[in-house]
Amino acid sequence: IQVSRSLLKEIIPRFGCPTRISSDNGLEFIHQINKHLVEALGVKWHQYCSFHPQSSRKSERANRTIKPIITKFCLETHLSWVEVLPMALYAMRTMPRTSLKLSPFELLYDCVIYTDPGVSRLGT
Repeated sequence: IQVSRSLLKEIIPRFGCPTRISSDNGLEFIHQINKHLVEALGVKWHQYCSFHPQSSRKSERANRTIKPIITKFCLETHLSWVEVLPMALYAMRTMPRTSLKLSPFELLYDCVIYTDPGVSRLGT
């Protein structure tokens, strides 16, 4: 129910309805209400095997990117990973990618976000 609620309250109003959702077979994703919701919205739902990293390359790549950022934030701030996760995501989303020289934020919103030099320094 939480996944459906987040889709309806946060994701769709902000970014529009996705055409495809990929998830593992975790109970929170395969709950009956989620199946009805994606059918009603006309969303293609791709499920892959849990604990099979090759099936979820994009999320595994994101995990490899964010883990060192979280580690650095935790070491520098002495906070838990749960507490630094929002700032680690912010740093990751505002760091330019080498191939495009644009951050994910810039690609999504077509503008540059103000970045506090201290936050940028923590994320690198």
